[in-house]
Amino acid sequence: MRIIFVSGASGVGKTTFCRKISDTLNSLNISTRHINLDTYIVPHSKRDIPHGYSKKTYNMDELFIDLDDYIFFKRTIYGRKYDHKKGTLSEKNIKICPADFVFIEGAISLIEEITERYPAFVRIFIDSDDTNLIELKKNLLMQTRGYSKNKAKECSEEYMKGYLKFCKPTKRFATHILLLKNLRREYSFQKLNFLFRNSKTHLCDFCKAKISKTSFFGFFVCLDCKKSLDKSLDKHYVLRREHMVKSNV
Repeated sequence: MRIIFVSGASGVGKTTFCRKISDTLNSLNISTRHINLDTYIVPHSKRDIPHGYSKKTYNMDELFIDLDDYIFFKRTIYGRKYDHKKGTLSEKNIKICPADFVFIEGAISLIEEITERYPAFVRIFIDSDDTNLIELKKNLLMQTRGYSKNKAKECSEEYMKGYLKFCKPTKRFATHILLLKNLRREYSFQKLNFLFRNSKTHLCDFCKAKISKTSFFGFFVCLDCKKSLDKSLDKHYVLRREHMVKSNV
């Protein structure tokens, strides 16, 4: 089971990124699962912090119990859906079975307590400049919560304070950093060529063809499968910079 942690600001495209890769891997008969850490957010009525960037916003005990069971013991767990508009959680009825490729996504997914506790195949931070992130959050609040322009601007600036204090510093634990270029979700981005690297002769993990050049997140892939994976990510993200950190893997 390969674990991919994905973090970044609210609305930056973490879920979209995970789904794009998941859909392509599923089409190549690779099983995937998506764990959204919003499952562990404390309902708005029971917390003092308005944003979801601080770990104090989350039920960390429940989070660690579930992730321990899932990652270390390969047990099925159950998630919830968090309603950001109402600040409430649904019942724990989203079944999450073990899979070949697992995305764990959330604003706290790269905090030190998580990166030290769980071995990750890749840790990704989706980044953009702060001004653009405020604009993105403002538009998101207006579209999803019906906020006025002034209220959305005020709230987005408050959210940004939490992002800068709690989330952005975790970027140092990422193995890869992606730059979101178009915040109006038109997705005019370049290919994620950095995901592919040279490798020795091997069999493609997807179609079992002989290969000699490329791999994807540790999977060996032939050129045809590479094109499928590459196509799913084209127009979405571009690598800004990459740095490797010590991993437990």
